[in-house]
Amino acid sequence: MQSSFIVDTNKPGYFTLFYAAAFLVTFIILVFEGRKRNLPQLPWLITITTGTIFFVLGCRIVTLTSDDWMAIANNQSLGHDTGMVMLGGLFLSVPAILLVRRLVNLNYNVLDAYAFVLPVGMFLQRIGCFLNGCCYGTITSSDWGVKYGPHSSVFHDQVISGVIPNSSTTSLSIHPVQLYESVACLLFAVVLLKVRGKLKSDGSLFFLSGLTYYLTRFATEFFRSEKAYAVDISTWLHLTSVQWLMLFMILASCAILFIKERNKERCVIQPEANPFSVRYIVYFLTISVLFFFVSRWLNPMEILVVYLVIFSTGSYMVVELFKSLTLPSFRIASLCMVFVSLILMSQTYPEQATSDSTKISYNTISVGGLFGKQNLSMITEDCDGNKMTETAYKHRYQLAALGLSRTIQTGKAESFTFGLNAYTGIHDEYVTGEIESDRPELRSYGFNPFAQLDLPYFALGVGAHLGDMSFIHTEPIITSVKRYSFYPQAYMRFGNLSRFFGEVSLARQFPSSFPGSVFSTNIGFSLVKGSANKGVFRIGTSTSTGLFLSPTIPMGKHFVMEPYVGFMGSILMKASGYETNNGVIGSLSLSYKFDKKTRE
Repeated sequence: MQSSFIVDTNKPGYFTLFYAAAFLVTFIILVFEGRKRNLPQLPWLITITTGTIFFVLGCRIVTLTSDDWMAIANNQSLGHDTGMVMLGGLFLSVPAILLVRRLVNLNYNVLDAYAFVLPVGMFLQRIGCFLNGCCYGTITSSDWGVKYGPHSSVFHDQVISGVIPNSSTTSLSIHPVQLYESVACLLFAVVLLKVRGKLKSDGSLFFLSGLTYYLTRFATEFFRSEKAYAVDISTWLHLTSVQWLMLFMILASCAILFIKERNKERCVIQPEANPFSVRYIVYFLTISVLFFFVSRWLNPMEILVVYLVIFSTGSYMVVELFKSLTLPSFRIASLCMVFVSLILMSQTYPEQATSDSTKISYNTISVGGLFGKQNLSMITEDCDGNKMTETAYKHRYQLAALGLSRTIQTGKAESFTFGLNAYTGIHDEYVTGEIESDRPELRSYGFNPFAQLDLPYFALGVGAHLGDMSFIHTEPIITSVKRYSFYPQAYMRFGNLSRFFGEVSLARQFPSSFPGSVFSTNIGFSLVKGSANKGVFRIGTSTSTGLFLSPTIPMGKHFVMEPYVGFMGSILMKASGYETNNGVIGSLSLSYKFDKKTRE
């Protein structure tokens, strides 16, 4: 009797959810392992960041064709999803980890800290693959086989191969090979826990972890469909090229384990006297900037997980920088002052005077970055409601911005702010369907002078954008992008920032409102009742996303951080006639207030 279990892949998000979960859980494991092994935290976080970046890039690199490399060389978008190969990420990240640990003076046994990353990460990731319908298995008549619906890769490939007719409601039953691999990884993670204290040499646990995965992958390849790969796979002597590679890795791992255990190499970690170094800053900033430029060829979820790791490492680096700039005898007092400042003197942007006698003026410099993705489709119908044509518009963009402003407090909760923002970025659009086009990459830039008046229960702002800005248009024809050399800015707030308020904005967002968040409306509330200076939280909707969340997080007297994340389909885009629309926007800005002076 064949299984009647059907996997519905018409509900998107499973792969993304488990992909993010795998990175989050393994990041926590790595931080825990570092603390357990008494590794210097900053060098260890830099190593984790390096491994994460090169793993994500490696998963993509091995899938690129010669045409893809040509597009990258010409700084053009790929126009398609290249897929991912986990082994590529593994083979690129391990050498990167070994190299960077020398740069940051970490002991060789950092490899053992990665021992549980592979089995735990793959345990979670393969569940996402199973629910998504990728990396699927061969046809089977076993009772535990599964079927997929018409929206899956399995169904599509079986129709193309002539195995099932296009009128079928489900695919033929196949091996749930993703679950085979997931369960095996979980079991081997338990085995590694049992034997971790019995190995005699540093690094042996890592190579044993690799060996267990290579054995798992070699075995599961017998049940995996030849069409379920992101790259071309060949077969020789009834074994796939992946299995031949796994055989080589199995033999190599066994040889390395034998040599290491026979020599019984053990190293003792000597904690660094000075865990902070200028070269850490230089290297971290270099690799972060490089990732920013190559991230345009990745999808938003890959960008998000890497930026989360980069942000965590950067935050800890700020702490280490503070420690290196303060005398040890005054460090505790300095930390207490910072802590008290965060609680009692935190201020958001623009900060409010608490009374007429505490008025000040100050300058603010802001930096920020933004990335986003927007998928739209437009359908035309005949008089009977039958679909005639369908055109899909896929957007990807990223920008960076710099801003400078001055705020003058005129009274209690009253201020006047004016300034200038500048931003630049890239915007790709790929059109498929009735109209096919992969237009050249759009370069955007703009200058944004503005002024804003804040009163206790009302605020009004005006400004303008001058430059060459791209905007995702609500009335597409050949393209859904419209260009502007001038665009107005407007802002209104009703309500008290210290309690509850509502806002309507046109082209006001920093780092940039273009191309996807030109119009937005939101409600907000203060994080501490009665004081807007201790942070506010906003939730609303915008041009490109149905929902956005944006907290303003004070970080002492001088710094303010404002993350922004938008997701879901836009109500405005839906009302404009787009059949489908979904978008993801993420940004982060950091502001520094300086030259504060008391006003009479």
